Amino acid sequence: MTRIDLWRHPHAMVRPVPGYLTATSRARLAEADDRMSFAHADVSGLSLFEEAQYRGVVAADRSLHVVGSSGRGRGVRAAEPSAGHL
Repeated sequence: MTRIDLWRHPHAMVRPVPGYLTATSRARLAEADDRMSFAHADVSGLSLFEEAQYRGVVAADRSLHVVGSSGRGRGVRAAEPSAGHL
């Protein structure tokens, strides 16, 4: 990992319509690869502080896992994010 970009963008609250919480297009934001993780409250569908904090922890853990597996930052082990959390 050579760089971390962090943006803070305030926005209006979402007004979910039927199907919003189960939409696959929104759910794909929670998926990550070795280059990018989205850490935003709306990834879960509801803009709540607890969701923002949880998504930030998941993104940080994934980033630490990538750094540890690349040989840089040896000794750093990140816990796997819990799959059961919504």
